[in-house]
Amino acid sequence: IFNVIHLYQAHHVSGELKLDHEGLKLQYFPVDKLPKLNETTEKILQKFLYALTE
Repeated sequence: IFNVIHLYQAHHVSGELKLDHEGLKLQYFPVDKLPKLNETTEKILQKFLYALTE
């Protein structure tokens, strides 16, 4: 099992999300409302978010 993480920083995002045959659910959500993450993913994301505030 591999844990793959992609992080994108975006401002003023708009448009319609379109789900393809590979996904089950697609949505925008604020960083303070993230779904439950595994421990490694959460640590990486916290480090990335901290770097954005420096």
